[in-house]
Amino acid sequence: MPSADDRDDLVGRGEIASRAGVAVATVDAWRRRHPGFPAPVATVGGVPVWRWRDVAEWVAVPRRAGRPRGA
Repeated sequence: MPSADDRDDLVGRGEIASRAGVAVATVDAWRRRHPGFPAPVATVGGVPVWRWRDVAEWVAVPRRAGRPRGA
């Protein structure tokens, strides 16, 4: 896990997947299936990027497997 100094890093889908220990396809699924997944903070070279701190906080909340509630 990154150090506390990495909390404000900007990360793309691949870095999110690596830090969260999942596949990039899982990050894509989170974005599609979970309206509460953080919005990108910017686009760099046409690619969305997120603040790692926001994503790490979202990942830390336990979720039920399968479809999100209310879907």
